Amino acid sequence: MWFKILLPHQHYPLAAMVGKDGKLYFRLVDVGALLGRSKVYEFAKRFDNIVFQGKDVLPAHKRYPVMTHRSKLVTPDVVFNILNAELSSLATSFATSLNGGFALLVNSGNLFVESYKTSPVLHVQDSPNPNSVLVRKWIHDFIQKVQDIRRIQHGSSLWMVYEAFLRDGADIRPSAELAERLALPERIPTLPAQRLAEPERIPTLPDQRLAEPERMPTVPAEPERMPTPPAERPPLERVDPSVFVNEI
Repeated sequence: MWFKILLPHQHYPLAAMVGKDGKLYFRLVDVGALLGRSKVYEFAKRFDNIVFQGKDVLPAHKRYPVMTHRSKLVTPDVVFNILNAELSSLATSFATSLNGGFALLVNSGNLFVESYKTSPVLHVQDSPNPNSVLVRKWIHDFIQKVQDIRRIQHGSSLWMVYEAFLRDGADIRPSAELAERLALPERIPTLPAQRLAEPERIPTLPDQRLAEPERMPTVPAEPERMPTPPAERPPLERVDPSVFVNEI
């Protein structure tokens, strides 16, 4: 997260740190040394109202060396203003080196160290050569890589805490704050997940209905027969009863 930039024809490099906001912060004591001040810490006290401490600009998911944690830092525009007030040519060299300079990279294998002492150094050249890098592009890529690594480390540390809770017992759960952070880790951005394509549907005409299965013909039911009344018998002929009287 540290790197140093050595301006042309200078002997004291400026150490810069990548903050959690993705911006650069320079060590204020290095600005004093670049100006030739012998008491760089007394020089730095003059700007206490505009400095940041390392602990204020670094992510809080891990520990850092004490010197890094307590470093007094200023933004690039503050560095330019301080240099411009003391020696305008040095301020111009600083701005030109950051925006359009070419540099030779030293200690390129120590890209992501946490101490400025072992960090890579950009030796700015008066003119480009085949082995030089464009300072502006190199710094941009460096910031992106640092931010990506921090996202990975941040996500890993949260999962380690979560797994520790699970190992302690099933009934021990993380706090609401931690659970919320676990739900939304700062990870490397990824493309939104693509939804699985639905199987292609066979188009049907809007007015068509599925044909109903053929029905077997049924025998029509016979109409209900009405009961017929019994045939009336012809009335008996009335006979005069007197004809059955025995004649005496």
